[in-house]
Amino acid sequence: MGSTFNSGNRSSILDGLDESFNTLSDGMDGKLKEAASYFQVDPDEVDKEDYAYRADMTFCPGNTYELKDLDLRKPGVRKPKKRDEFETTTEEVLRKADFRNVRFLANFITEAGILHKKSKTGISAKAQRKIAREIKTARAFGLMPFTTMGTKHFVFGRSMEDLDADYEYEIFNSMFWLDIDFKIFLFSTCCDLVEKIIVTRLRWHK
Repeated sequence: MGSTFNSGNRSSILDGLDESFNTLSDGMDGKLKEAASYFQVDPDEVDKEDYAYRADMTFCPGNTYELKDLDLRKPGVRKPKKRDEFETTTEEVLRKADFRNVRFLANFITEAGILHKKSKTGISAKAQRKIAREIKTARAFGLMPFTTMGTKHFVFGRSMEDLDADYEYEIFNSMFWLDIDFKIFLFSTCCDLVEKIIVTRLRWHK
């Protein structure tokens, strides 16, 4: 038969203790305080190659931080990398804006696929209309997405699929961009050829 530890047994045990008994007088309180205040410090830690003041956070160049971000008592909050602001002029837009120049047009849309306002780009109304027209044409040809909300930000020459490489360090590959530029060149040449064929046929019909 097994014995049970009921309320009656508990009261009999407590009755046997002295009224002056204190659970903090058994030495355990001092040990807990010592363990809580002990912190191992390496005086040469700062000189080590892999030293990081906050290993749980990454401060990218161009980002700003507040004093609370350096408080080790609070968990780190990851901040996205600050994108370089795109600057252009009306003359440059009128010269470069073309539905085949997707790399240039991508700077004028947000992640939601909305065209940046003229007040932000600082270009003329004529250049703004040209940008809108060329982006619309590029989307019709499937060269640009209508929206990138919920996915990666659209970057010319990169897949919109969620790849493992997106979480690695960015390495500029000149051969990759050369291949993309060559494809754009072929596409541009084909468009010019088709345009010439259409113009020639229209002349024949006349």
